[in-house]
Amino acid sequence: MGMQATIRIELETVGDPRSTFRLQIGDKVVDANLTAMQTHLLVGEILKRIVLREAVAARDPTTPTDREAPRLKHDPAWKPSATQEKAAA
Repeated sequence: MGMQATIRIELETVGDPRSTFRLQIGDKVVDANLTAMQTHLLVGEILKRIVLREAVAARDPTTPTDREAPRLKHDPAWKPSATQEKAAA
């Protein structure tokens, strides 16, 4: 298993039930001003990718890290796949 990080969801305005949320992974703010639904979907996507990465590593431990799971666009190392590049062209 790889490095452990904490996923933290914080209210932008504490005490305001209509407030938006800030999402952090470890010490890095991933996104801010998210609605409850956006926060829910983003956390679900992050958890799904963690599970996918572990499943691929369990099947083939020689798989390169960059092929283990797709990266989020918020990740500085994110690059479009060949299929996405063709679609954009």
